[in-house]
Amino acid sequence: MTSTTTDPKSLTLREAYFLFYDRSELAQGTLDRHDAELMRWEVLTTDPTVSEIDEAALLEFRQALVDRGLSPFTVNATLRSLKAILRRLGPQEFRNPYGLGILSRIPAVKPVREPYRKPRRIPLDNLTRIYVAMRNATHPRKWASPVDWWRCLLVMAWTTGLRKVDLLSLRFDQIDLSGESIEFIAEKTGKADTFPLHPVAKSHLERIWLPQGAKRDRVFCEYAPRHPGRIYRQLRELCESAGVKRFTLHDLRRTAATEIEAVHPGMGSRFLQHCPRSVTERSYLNLDKELHAAILSMPIPTGWKPGPKMTMRAVEKAMTEAAKIVPEEYVAPQPPPESLWSFQPGQWRFNGSPWFTMRGIYLRVLKAFVRAKGPLLASDLFPLAWPDGDVPSSGIRCLHGKIADVRNRLRKCLGLPEGFDPLPCIEYGNGGAFILHLPFELMQRKELLPR
Repeated sequence: MTSTTTDPKSLTLREAYFLFYDRSELAQGTLDRHDAELMRWEVLTTDPTVSEIDEAALLEFRQALVDRGLSPFTVNATLRSLKAILRRLGPQEFRNPYGLGILSRIPAVKPVREPYRKPRRIPLDNLTRIYVAMRNATHPRKWASPVDWWRCLLVMAWTTGLRKVDLLSLRFDQIDLSGESIEFIAEKTGKADTFPLHPVAKSHLERIWLPQGAKRDRVFCEYAPRHPGRIYRQLRELCESAGVKRFTLHDLRRTAATEIEAVHPGMGSRFLQHCPRSVTERSYLNLDKELHAAILSMPIPTGWKPGPKMTMRAVEKAMTEAAKIVPEEYVAPQPPPESLWSFQPGQWRFNGSPWFTMRGIYLRVLKAFVRAKGPLLASDLFPLAWPDGDVPSSGIRCLHGKIADVRNRLRKCLGLPEGFDPLPCIEYGNGGAFILHLPFELMQRKELLPR
């Protein structure tokens, strides 16, 4: 860092920023933004000393930002950051009480005209389509299945309206599943708040929940909260596969707030955690109950509500309401009746299909799922997979590999789509819990004709 004995007027803008600008209470996101804006200044100018910065230099920099294709909002945000640094170096006066007097005059430049832009509202049908398309997600894969991870992120963004950085920074210890609430401190405003947890969001969280003592603490830890480049690349691919116009997490926040305002006028700003505009709002009103009621009343896109315990009646109703959605997506993870299966030594078939070959541990695993009539824990599968007790040293990993092989064999033999999981993991931690699950149409078909 430059020595404080150096003439302050000979410093560059970045050096002056680090020496004189108070950054003690700034959020990390604000610091990152200032760093990026100073880098733009250094790239697009000759990086003059603060004494050489005048209106002409700022005007030239403003034009360079526009020519670079940056939006008016980005250009003005950059100019505001530079102005804040220059104000600190300017003279001390009534409207600049913290000025250091290094500069006798603060150079200024007129901001770029910002066009009016109507806030985007995503159609609920598009949210249904993207929810279904998330079965094609390929990552992250470390802690939870990609489809469950993405659907949980989508539902949480919709029902909480959290800013992107707060959502991706959310920790497990901030969520009370039994009390159905979330406690967090907004990074942008520093405001502590307690938010109600929608039952649909709770059911999705339970599918990626990890037990205490797990190595990760953030719910969506696979992506950096302040640099979510990969998340938007994957989201763009999912939007393309769903055939919907690309949107961002902030578009979800805007749309959810619009829906909240529609069902409960006046509750949109509370949902967005915006600063109170009056003493009454700040010091007297407690609208937590009203917010909870508004969130429960907000519309939920078709297909989001069905979960692991969904009944067949709910399946048929959802399929009727959204004919464009594939029926398999609405079937609850419930094992098909055992009566549809047939076994003989080294072979199996389902619902009148031809006989398929499967031997050894693979056939024992499949039989165990068929006869279980419900989820099976990994610990329950060990004596069934290795009845002689000769379990390999890497038991869990080996068992998961055998389940994956059975899963792929079912897909191939029964003609299931690549994105459909006939052996989904419905509970993570302690090896996981799995359940045999086939499409409703496949179970209703009188005679199966595999591809």
